[in-house]
Amino acid sequence: MGPRRGRPAALPLDTTPFDAPVVDVGSRVAWLLRSSRLRHHDREVRSQSLFAARLRARGLTADAGRVSAWENGRVVVPKPVLMAYAEELGLAYGSLRAAHSSLRRVLACPGQRTRAVRGASPSATQTRVDAVYSRLGHEPSGGDWLDLAELMSGEAGVVLPTSLMEELVLRLLRETMRGVGPAYTTRIDALTRLIATPRLTALVTRCTNAVVREPGAQGVADLVALLGEVGDVETTRLLLGHLREGARTVRVGATHAVLNLVTTGLLPSGEARRLARTLDELAAAEQDGQGVAISQMIGSRLAWSDRAGTAQPRNPAGPLAPGAARPQRLVDDREASRRVLVAFEAASLERGLPADGMYLRLAQEALSSWFIERQRHAGLLLMMSPHRQAAADGALVIATSDACRPLRSRALTLLTYVATPAQAPALVPWLEDPDRDRQRAALLALSHAGALPTGADLTRIGRDDPALAGTVSYAAGMSGHPILEVWAKDDAATSRWRTTARWWQSTGSAVRD
Repeated sequence: MGPRRGRPAALPLDTTPFDAPVVDVGSRVAWLLRSSRLRHHDREVRSQSLFAARLRARGLTADAGRVSAWENGRVVVPKPVLMAYAEELGLAYGSLRAAHSSLRRVLACPGQRTRAVRGASPSATQTRVDAVYSRLGHEPSGGDWLDLAELMSGEAGVVLPTSLMEELVLRLLRETMRGVGPAYTTRIDALTRLIATPRLTALVTRCTNAVVREPGAQGVADLVALLGEVGDVETTRLLLGHLREGARTVRVGATHAVLNLVTTGLLPSGEARRLARTLDELAAAEQDGQGVAISQMIGSRLAWSDRAGTAQPRNPAGPLAPGAARPQRLVDDREASRRVLVAFEAASLERGLPADGMYLRLAQEALSSWFIERQRHAGLLLMMSPHRQAAADGALVIATSDACRPLRSRALTLLTYVATPAQAPALVPWLEDPDRDRQRAALLALSHAGALPTGADLTRIGRDDPALAGTVSYAAGMSGHPILEVWAKDDAATSRWRTTARWWQSTGSAVRD
């Protein structure tokens, strides 16, 4: 029986078990579409029939029934529909396409490459190439880069001179390092498509390694993690070397890359023993706290895969979220899980949004202790949704509570995704907080939100706590903070800050489009 007349249909809910190898990507995309439309400021957009009329005006075949089907996850939403939704809802160009493809690649179909799209006629393809290349010559959006990647990786057969392709990939890599929100999501998805295209794999890998090694470069972890999409012996051994000897941020990226190899089944079979030896070496080096943590994280994933015969970890527990079929223990204990549900539901209600099951599930996944890949995707979906402010409020509650330290730490990480200038009054005082984790989160969240005060004494913060120096310089660079000019010229500045400041001056600050 359908919903009663006059009452809105329920929002989609992913009812797959929390410990399942895959998630229901269709329901997640549908939830984002429906919740964004129903919470839109334009009444015409909120009306299903009037919204369908808008889609028809764009040349799409649409009626209320089709809109309902797309927004309930019953059918796959076509690319033109995702593009139309993004424009009508005021979302970034390409953001819904990137969210859908990255969710499908990582959480729905592990190990499957992005399918090539059947090409159009040569003349139509040439017209698209000309249009995309023209946009790349100015200030391209993430969607423009995604268009290029689709042309290069599809059956259209687009081939560019190697020198030109290298120039474009290097630009894309440097923009990805500075991307925030949808600007990051679209660019990293474009890079993933390119590096997964056999004829471009070596070129993108070579460019990635070059950018990561640039003096003063920051934001390199995500680029190193990109190498986890390759799955060949040479790249795998490079990643294992990074795990053993890389700088801290490089090791973080290599960890994510190796986890992706394991999760998606791309780890070369002959490299399993080499990986095991590397993990044993890291575990034995007790003075290397990061190495021990890396060994435990990847080792647990491998052990679970061996037992279950699947690619994803299993961590069952009692019920935590309403509407979920078999919730897992997403945080350290049931009490912590209860805190997440209570805090995030209360934050949603205070913002005038009835808390729905998908929002609560994403909140739990974002604060999970197991599924690292789901933490990031949950954070990005919350950031794109009408629940962004509520999620930020909920994360603030958890971060300032007496919850266990790991849970508070994950709440701080979520803030770096969802915080906006509205959270600045709560975050700015953390710049002087004696808790290093809060200081680091405030620097990241404020710089991502474009709300880092120009009067913040970043030099003093970094000098008072050298462990924060890298985060301080990153926040200054992402914000285009005036202190960069001082660091770049001041002989008294540390060599690292001087080099990093010059790198930021040459590449630019945060990319938000």
